[in-house]
Amino acid sequence: MTELRRQVSASSARYFRGTMKRAAMALWSAPKLHGLTRETIPMAGLTVPHFHNTPGVETIHIGAKEFQCIGAKPPFDHPHVYLDMGDEDEIICPYCSTHFRYDPSLGPSQAMPGECTWHSEEVA
Repeated sequence: MTELRRQVSASSARYFRGTMKRAAMALWSAPKLHGLTRETIPMAGLTVPHFHNTPGVETIHIGAKEFQCIGAKPPFDHPHVYLDMGDEDEIICPYCSTHFRYDPSLGPSQAMPGECTWHSEEVA
């Protein structure tokens, strides 16, 4: 009986792994997902821009409408909050009340003042 259980368990595990692998492959090999391909899915595999207000400025102009506010530079940062302006051109962080304004002349990870852009490599 024990041997039969082991065989059934092993068989079930192989079946489950195979099913999950086929499902994952089907998703990634699909030519389009709502008009997007793997190569063009926004933010996938890219770093979401992070901005902080360590200098304490009133408004930070940024070149992204989707980003994360970290408040101040670590170790004084607040929980990293994902913010999305949607159709608006400005947003206020609910944690630190920093006012962010979208500026299309800036690159996606640029800010004005420039010192308000944060990169995870700065933590080393």
